[in-house]
Amino acid sequence: MAVMENTFDMYARNKLQERASLWNDLQQLGGQTQIPWLIRGDFNNVLTTDDRLGQPVTMNEVQEFKDCIDNMQLTPLRTKGCFFTWCNKQSANDRVYSKIDWAFGNFEWTKDYGHVEADCLEPRVSDHSPILVQIWRRNTIYPKPFKLYMVTMEHKEFKPTVERIWK
Repeated sequence: MAVMENTFDMYARNKLQERASLWNDLQQLGGQTQIPWLIRGDFNNVLTTDDRLGQPVTMNEVQEFKDCIDNMQLTPLRTKGCFFTWCNKQSANDRVYSKIDWAFGNFEWTKDYGHVEADCLEPRVSDHSPILVQIWRRNTIYPKPFKLYMVTMEHKEFKPTVERIWK
């Protein structure tokens, strides 16, 4: 695992109006950056209408965040673990689950680290799921080839073993 110098941790304000200036600042930063970088954290914003349960999502709520991500040409990391990363912890009738914690990479980051996943862990003390991103550089986009040495095939037990296993 390597430590990335170009990783930015994020916290966005709770109110939609207060996030607008952050989206503008991010777009200015993203427009000037040509190196691989990852941005992750609490964006306090859903990206699609499927990212919340228990309360409807409006297009007004989604649009500025979506435009920001699209303009910066960021790609969400594949995730595993919890889909909804936040819960208001209210009673069953008033409970809301949302995906508001994200990890995104720019095009350059995706080329080098597109195989990396974000692991959304179970929330413990917080009302958010911690996001664990373990980063390692993949030397090639292709897996190592399978090698079978002729000397192995010449071994007296090779053919009987293969036949036994295939049956």
